[in-house]
Amino acid sequence: MRPVIDRSKRRRAVFTVFASLTVLAACAGENIFSLAAGVGSVGPSVSVTAPAASLVIALGDSVLVKADVNAPAGASVLQVTSSYTTGGSAAFVGFTDAALGSATVVEVSEWLQASVGQVAGSAYIVVQVTDLAGAVAKDSVKVTVN
Repeated sequence: MRPVIDRSKRRRAVFTVFASLTVLAACAGENIFSLAAGVGSVGPSVSVTAPAASLVIALGDSVLVKADVNAPAGASVLQVTSSYTTGGSAAFVGFTDAALGSATVVEVSEWLQASVGQVAGSAYIVVQVTDLAGAVAKDSVKVTVN
C-alpha cells in the first residue's frame, strides 16, 4: 500500500528548500546583501554604484563610494562601513549621516579614508540606510586592498 502524501506539506517543503537555496546563493560572491525588497514593498532600498566589484585599491589609498538610496518613508540615518572578509578591524574609516531629514531619494558620494592599521586583503564596503519607520536596507561591494 502506498503512503498518502499531503500535497500542501510537499508544496511547503519545496518552497522552504527553494527559499533557503535562494538566501544562501544571495550571501555568496561580491555582494553580501543582494536580496531585493519584495514587490510592492514600501521599505527603503540602496544600491552601491561605485566602486566596481573586485576593484583593487592600493594599501593606504582612499576609495570613493557612491550609492543610490530610495526611502519612501524618508531616510533618517545613512551609514557606510567596511570590514575584512575574514573579520577583524575595518579596512576604511566609516561614515554616518544622521541629518538626512525626511529625504526620500539620496545620492551618496563619499570618500572613505584608509583606516589606521589597514592591511592587504579582501574587504566589504557596506552602505546601510534606516528609514523614519525603522526599516533597514543594505547593499555591499567587495574590494581588494593590496
